[in-house]
Amino acid sequence: MFSVVGRDLLLAASLALAAVGSVSAVIAYRRWRWAEERLEEQRRLAAMGTAVARILHQVKNPVQTIMLHADLLQDTSVAANPAAHRDSARAVGAEATRMATMLEELSAYAAGAARVINREPLALHVLVREISQVEGRNAALAVECAPLEECIVSADAYYLRQALENLVTNAREAMGSQQDARLTVTLQRQGDSAVIGVIDTGPGIKPEIADSIFQPFVSGKGGGIGLGLVVAREIVEEHGGRIQVRSVAGAGTHFEVVLPLDASGAAR
Repeated sequence: MFSVVGRDLLLAASLALAAVGSVSAVIAYRRWRWAEERLEEQRRLAAMGTAVARILHQVKNPVQTIMLHADLLQDTSVAANPAAHRDSARAVGAEATRMATMLEELSAYAAGAARVINREPLALHVLVREISQVEGRNAALAVECAPLEECIVSADAYYLRQALENLVTNAREAMGSQQDARLTVTLQRQGDSAVIGVIDTGPGIKPEIADSIFQPFVSGKGGGIGLGLVVAREIVEEHGGRIQVRSVAGAGTHFEVVLPLDASGAAR
């Protein structure tokens, strides 16, 4: 009888210990989850703080320039000098345009989660040629368009245009006023893919940011806000493609956009 009672007591004790262990495990797990959530929240707040600081830094300079030249435009001596008046007016316009571009980039980045891609067969060679021609007309630097192979992809023309324009603009701005600067756009078929090349002869990507150029608010340009490449990559990946980059310090940068070809039919 004693052995049976002892066995029952041992079993009861074991079950009690198991229950206590389970409760302890649940408590430990909940504490761990709470600590992880707090850490993640701190990371989000830190990232947000960094982003806001960078945005404010980028906006501060053009605002100060606009305020300075707005004051100058009210100076009677400047008003009486056509050249000085014209320079101040141009400076205000240039900085206002710069701020508008920043806001457009922020808007495009913020809209990423709500972006709806409506894909249909698209003549990629036509789109690439149009972008090259428009960018060449809008900038002092001509865009060299190498012979383009005919490629049909399944894409949203509006968003894909935005991504490619971001890459071309990024390359052009990276070269600045560099002498003998060249910007070339190519399009080739490689197996089941269309490969767009955006090639510049600029200074190349700085080694310290080479691994983070597709992260938000990372820019190698003095006046850049660091969202153009981020938006471009998001759009390309939403089309089932990818962006590759090769860069050599002092010898330029070569971006490649790889998109799957569409085999469903002709472009509309």
